[in-house]
Amino acid sequence: MIKNIIIIGASGHAKVIIDIVEKQNVFKIIGLIDTFKETGTRVDDYTILGTEDELLKLIIEYKIFGGIIAIGDNFLRMKIAQKITTIIPDFQFVTAIHPKAIISKKVLICDGSVIMAGVVVNNNSYIGKHTILNTNSSVDHDCIIREFSSIAPGAILGGNVEINICSAISLGANVIENISIGKHTIVGAGALVVNSIGDNEIAYGIPAKNIRKRKPSEKYLGLTDEPQNTNLDFTLKCVSINTDEDVKTYNSLLGKFNYCNTFYSLEYCNHAVFKKLHYFIFTKNNEPKVLMPIYLNKIKVEKQNSTEEFYNATSPYGFSGPLIKLKTSFSELQLFWREVDNWYESNHVVTEFVRFNLNKNYKGYSGYLLSTLNTVMGKLTTFNEIWDNFKPKVRNNYRKAEKNKLRTEIFSESISQETISVFYDVYIKTMLRNNATQNYFYSKSYFENLIHNEQNKIVIALTYFEDKPISTELIIVNGNVMHSFLGGTISDYFNLRPNDFLKIEIIKWGLQNNMNYYALGGGRKDEDSLYQYKKGFFPKDEDVIFYTGRKIINNTIYQKLMSKLTEDKALIKNSIKDINVYFPLYVEHSQESNLLP
Repeated sequence: MIKNIIIIGASGHAKVIIDIVEKQNVFKIIGLIDTFKETGTRVDDYTILGTEDELLKLIIEYKIFGGIIAIGDNFLRMKIAQKITTIIPDFQFVTAIHPKAIISKKVLICDGSVIMAGVVVNNNSYIGKHTILNTNSSVDHDCIIREFSSIAPGAILGGNVEINICSAISLGANVIENISIGKHTIVGAGALVVNSIGDNEIAYGIPAKNIRKRKPSEKYLGLTDEPQNTNLDFTLKCVSINTDEDVKTYNSLLGKFNYCNTFYSLEYCNHAVFKKLHYFIFTKNNEPKVLMPIYLNKIKVEKQNSTEEFYNATSPYGFSGPLIKLKTSFSELQLFWREVDNWYESNHVVTEFVRFNLNKNYKGYSGYLLSTLNTVMGKLTTFNEIWDNFKPKVRNNYRKAEKNKLRTEIFSESISQETISVFYDVYIKTMLRNNATQNYFYSKSYFENLIHNEQNKIVIALTYFEDKPISTELIIVNGNVMHSFLGGTISDYFNLRPNDFLKIEIIKWGLQNNMNYYALGGGRKDEDSLYQYKKGFFPKDEDVIFYTGRKIINNTIYQKLMSKLTEDKALIKNSIKDINVYFPLYVEHSQESNLLP
């Protein structure tokens, strides 16, 4: 079913986007909105329906799925995006990609971006939110173009170029490889950039030179007026959890959010074992807006005849990142991340690795965002519809399990110690059989604490053959979504097809208990056999992308640590962008993998 979208802006740039969307044939344009043009005016056979202030009403009236901002001025595009996100925090910005653009399959294109005809984007590049790549522009391998930037017609970027937020590369400009361009900077038409350029600069010429600094009063591609740190209404604190009182304070803060997410509980984060958990709390007028747990891991760095302590920051295993209160604006999220970065710089943090949850809490992220894994998430409609959509192999395996007289019991309230022990026995045998890495070997007490403290949010399913437990799965219930967490199967009974039987019985339980979705997770990497197995249950449902974020805060120390590991400069530079490379590489490989949710 083609979804309805709206075009935001009614300039000449909007006409180009209309043409792209029509050629994509993915969305149906129901009209435009514009602040300066009269409602009812026609633009390329479409009607202006109102202004941004009327967007919420229009969404309801026309059943609008999302939209795209058709404003060529980077600064104005950013302002409109912030305004819309403030009014409607979950508004879905879509992308417009011309069919005659050439895009490598390993390119991440973020929401709201526009890719015009003749554009070439090569392998392993990143195109940030609300970015414009104009006609016949070229972006070579391993480039990073951050949000609200624009590459003009005919402009060329060599490999490993980074363009920071809200910057513009003008008509026909050329940027050689390994160059970085700062924030809110303009590179003039026809320029040849052979040296990196800082923030708020105007540069042009052959070779390009910094001509002058940008002025806040300049209108075209003007400087941002996002909230600054001088706004005393906003406060960021980083708190270490050490005492029972710290635990109470954290739990109290967690309870003030719109939903208390199990993935953010101290029991889930395994605080009792690691004892290194900190959390950022971002407040406005003393009211919590954002909460984010983070682990700070010490790094010893040699300095002449002594050592100095630095840290790498990583979010807890699983779905994490910032827990965001409803009605938190996009600009407030950007301010949160800016304040986090400032804290990192002041507290010897070298790198950051963040695992985001599935609720798009990566918005406003100030680091490098990676599309890490496709996550299978099925909508629970009716059992007959779900059954018909299963791949034939799934249905056949379920019928075979029925013939083998398998049965499943599901425990969701007052889960007994005996049930936990049975689950744990199957789970541990599975981890041993698979030679799983150490981070997957959770202790029995971990599950006991999680279940005890998150009652009614944990479900254990057990499948039996002749009263012997042979397969199990622990489910975390988050609102109306069932998340498959951990489990396993005794290999001697694979031929009875207990895995398929177990999952279908969980689906039945979800339908009976008014669940809307079942998230099965992804593979170890996209399209592998594990992913294909899970996809068999919901082959027609659209996957949800699991994102991770990477950031280098102290590049000097990062380079020092990496140089001890390898002399391969390309590996050092590109590891932040490569999903198949452990980040940060200087951390011992015995630590947990940071690729999986």
